Amino acid sequence: HWDQVISPLQRELGPLLGTSFKHLLIDSYEAGNQSWTPRFVEEFTRLKGYSHLPWLLGSKALAKPNKGVPVAIIGSDEQTQRFNWDYAHVVATLYQTRGWEPAVETLHKAGLELQFEPYGGPFDTPSATSLADLPMVEFWTGNKFRVQGEVLAAARAAGKRVIGAEAFTGRPGDSKWTETPEFLKGSADQAFAAGVNRMILHHWVHQPFDDRYKPGLGMGWWGTHFNRHQTWFQPGKAFFLYLTRIQALMQRGATPATHLCVGTSCAQGDVIPLQAFLQDLQVKDGQVVTKAGRHYPLLHLPHDGSVLPETLEKLRTLLNAGATVVATRPSRSPSLSGFPACDEQVRTLADELWRRGESTPEKIGKGRLFNGKQVEPVLQEMGVRRAFEFCAPVPATIGLAQREETNAAWCLVTNTGQQAEQLQVSCLLKDQQPELWDPETGTMMPAPVWRRSAGDLTVDLELPASKSLFLVFRKPLSPALPPLDKVSLSGTWSWLPTTEGWRIAADTAVKGELRRTQGANTPIDLPAPGSLQLDGPWTVSFEPAHGGSFTRELSTLRSLSLEKDPELAYFSGTARYRKTIQVPASLLGENRSCILDLGTVKDLAQVRINGHDCGTLWRAPFRRELGTLLRPGENTIEIAVTNTWHNRLVGDEQEPQDFETGADRKANGNMMKAYPDWFLRNAPRPSAGRKAFVVWRYHAKGTPLLEAGLLGPVSIQFLSTHLVSR
Repeated sequence: HWDQVISPLQRELGPLLGTSFKHLLIDSYEAGNQSWTPRFVEEFTRLKGYSHLPWLLGSKALAKPNKGVPVAIIGSDEQTQRFNWDYAHVVATLYQTRGWEPAVETLHKAGLELQFEPYGGPFDTPSATSLADLPMVEFWTGNKFRVQGEVLAAARAAGKRVIGAEAFTGRPGDSKWTETPEFLKGSADQAFAAGVNRMILHHWVHQPFDDRYKPGLGMGWWGTHFNRHQTWFQPGKAFFLYLTRIQALMQRGATPATHLCVGTSCAQGDVIPLQAFLQDLQVKDGQVVTKAGRHYPLLHLPHDGSVLPETLEKLRTLLNAGATVVATRPSRSPSLSGFPACDEQVRTLADELWRRGESTPEKIGKGRLFNGKQVEPVLQEMGVRRAFEFCAPVPATIGLAQREETNAAWCLVTNTGQQAEQLQVSCLLKDQQPELWDPETGTMMPAPVWRRSAGDLTVDLELPASKSLFLVFRKPLSPALPPLDKVSLSGTWSWLPTTEGWRIAADTAVKGELRRTQGANTPIDLPAPGSLQLDGPWTVSFEPAHGGSFTRELSTLRSLSLEKDPELAYFSGTARYRKTIQVPASLLGENRSCILDLGTVKDLAQVRINGHDCGTLWRAPFRRELGTLLRPGENTIEIAVTNTWHNRLVGDEQEPQDFETGADRKANGNMMKAYPDWFLRNAPRPSAGRKAFVVWRYHAKGTPLLEAGLLGPVSIQFLSTHLVSR
């Protein structure tokens, strides 16, 4: 297979292969369960020491259709189960030694790397993961599917610091040219929290047509529509910058781990394949060390009561060398190979290692063996802690991913929930200054509230809904930034990062104090500021995604989909709202700031104040701190709002159809059956009212429109502030 793939590439691409054409990717394994090869009889006997032919009627490979039950019981039910374990083990082994390993060798000889989603088939996921140059998982939009944790755990143990993901795969119900960065963010944050640090977008289909034919091609009904014809392709760069900032930090350093699991993943631990455990694992200074050089203070051997004799022999070697191990006592082998003598070998070795029964720990050589399944109590007994931990249980919507390098460590804390959370994070780096880095805005500031104790440093985090923040330790503690232990204030207030430092910002009257164990408390008394409501009318310049432009005066702010004018109701693209306002001098001044609040926006907004670019807002709340951009008197505001293709595609369905479609897939839509003659001849379109061109139709005449444009209410909220730190 690989020769047939690579040879033509070498012939056609020449020196480009391995330079500009750098990798091949195996994504979802969907080739079924291969269970036979021309040399399978020979290979099985070589690996297991007996012929499997007499046992084939008991094989699940010959199971009754749709039942998963062997055709016959051979010998006994137990022996048949053991044979099936051997059969599956041989298949997995051959995938590795006759499949993936030769593939990687062939690719590397051609100057190529392998990107691989190593799951879903009858092979060993940790083993296949360790071979990939870029191990990959996948995640889908709508927060419906979690990433494959076993791949992440195996990749870390194999020393893979970059772990990719087939990112934002979407079902038709979630991806009808309706996706927005705000919708995508929650799925991305879940993946980042799990340990993904490189996004491979699903999908980015090439658009070979003339730019008149938008939005163009898609990947059938699957995936998120990333391409240059997406309405928010330009303002969406703010979302990609968010992803880039997170990836840049999470690809640096390495993810720390407290323990290593053998054969299968376990909570918080890395995982090593059984074969790598048998061949490569060593002990150095009391820690187990992988071939990739990863060190672990604790080894966990999970099992169902059965292990191979050679597994226990290796375990004994590691214990004698000084390893600390958590494992329960096994009683038998899972294999038919050497049966029944193999069970006696397991029992003999178990008697040697678990001498005192349930009493733990067992001292063996230089090491210790804890009899049990739970790792956390042993880690606590050993005094092993993670660099970052929450001080109290947190909701399932809160995630934490860690990285570290020499003299620095950081974690990404994510909130994918719809409500703000008050969190406390315990950090082992008590002699370094805690900082908060915001991947949405790029601000990097000292953490405002933290305190030290004998063993660690605790940081208070206020994490708004759908928010992610980095907690970073990279600098020594600064005497100029004494810890602020507690904020005790009445009224509504928030932290406002500025170039000067953190400010307490309030849109109501606020009183109270800032409390410190070191230094004097600081009283706070902020007066109530004012606000301006930016009501209609607005001058709006419309730039449809399919081309052209026009201007309208809107007397009030509401969804464009509610307008009677079909050009507005079915509008998709960018609408630039403009207004001139008067700002009283009394609302501006020292210790004052202001926030532009756009209310409801569908779906992204680029803001300019007095000609100054204030950036793009791509998720709620659509608020932007304006600093000193406003001036007394006249000010101009421009808000460029971009919505999705959805409404225009619905509008097209009100017009006569000028192409044939294939089978109706109901909620999944249908495909253009063939490119129409007028398209191939580059002739005028028969149905002139149709403005868009898609090869997959998700929409029908009665599909409801989505809200679009600037819905508001728009206001400027002036803030009273107090500078906390410099």
